[in-house]
Amino acid sequence: MAIQKISVFLLFILLSFTIRAFDLTQVNMNYHYDLEGELFIQARLIRNNEDLQLLLQVKGDSLHQFKVDLLAQFGYDAVRHDTVNVAIDTLYMVPDEIFLKFPLGNPQGDLLVVSIHNQSENAYWFKDLKIDRNIWYPNFYPIRERGYPILSNYITSESVTFSDAGAYHVYQYQDAFGPADPPMGIMKPLAPNLPIDSSYFFNDKLTGLENYHFYLVQKDTMDGGGVTLLHCPSYYPEYKKLEELIDPLTYITTPTELKNLKGNMNKKAFEQFWLGTYGTKFRAKSAIKFYYNRLEQANILFTDYKQGWKTDRGIVYTIYGKPDEVYRSKRTEVWYYNDGIEFEFIRISTLFTSDMYVLKREKAYEKYWYQQVGRIRKG
Repeated sequence: MAIQKISVFLLFILLSFTIRAFDLTQVNMNYHYDLEGELFIQARLIRNNEDLQLLLQVKGDSLHQFKVDLLAQFGYDAVRHDTVNVAIDTLYMVPDEIFLKFPLGNPQGDLLVVSIHNQSENAYWFKDLKIDRNIWYPNFYPIRERGYPILSNYITSESVTFSDAGAYHVYQYQDAFGPADPPMGIMKPLAPNLPIDSSYFFNDKLTGLENYHFYLVQKDTMDGGGVTLLHCPSYYPEYKKLEELIDPLTYITTPTELKNLKGNMNKKAFEQFWLGTYGTKFRAKSAIKFYYNRLEQANILFTDYKQGWKTDRGIVYTIYGKPDEVYRSKRTEVWYYNDGIEFEFIRISTLFTSDMYVLKREKAYEKYWYQQVGRIRKG
């Protein structure tokens, strides 16, 4: 399915009326985790008083013949929805990427659905965003040098500017999180207390950013949330330093192997692990490329205030890859793989993110998990 050129349908949204809703609990949304798919969609919601704004980024080989509709409904399995009547502001556009801004007003419902329809192929993509009034959204957003929004949760620049002029407050935290526990582990507290490294005010531009620290930026310290950004080296989502390469091996090594790698933090020990595991330089090189590509993809897809590979979705993606089917509801997201394994994630909101995904861990995963790790180690 090829997307070739921007259509005039991007300029208008249908007049508001009530029609039958999409039952999103029955829609396979695995394309959200396919970085090589036809479209990749990112979004950020902004709230000014009672009014919402949507910032939307769509990437594709080339963008053509698709129409964007915004749908407000109550729940993922609602039987009706309202099409939101708004004009579109195009912030930035190149052949394979576009940034759009939608003033939404005060839509009725608790779920905003971005429907992208390729009319020539009659194919749909959906982006679901909670608009529950109990969720706090900021009234500002980070911007790039050209002025268009940053929609990812990580940045690699030395500083970052925000959309509104004036004073901001920031809390700085260190990303000292360890790897995610495997699926047969024990569920930990969903929102642990974190020590604050520093706290200070700044105007417009946040500077002096430290690698692998994350920053909660607020207009008022009494706000129920803010914009959270993890600062990473310029080469992120890739890794280059030896310690960055060794830590993620915890998912496919034995405790003894990992202890040896960390105790001999040198290139020779790192290369010996791969060569000893895969037998030949060719197979070892292929395995390294495979594994670290998975980590890079997990970082792109799942980084929030943690590096993506450290998150619960990140560990499953690293070991199993892109899920074959993904189904969402208000409180859960379930991944299915064609070999019969499935993983359920609980969706919650925290101070740092409006969508945190926590894996529902069970002892029954142990056998299948080690089988999959064994397949990776066999190449």
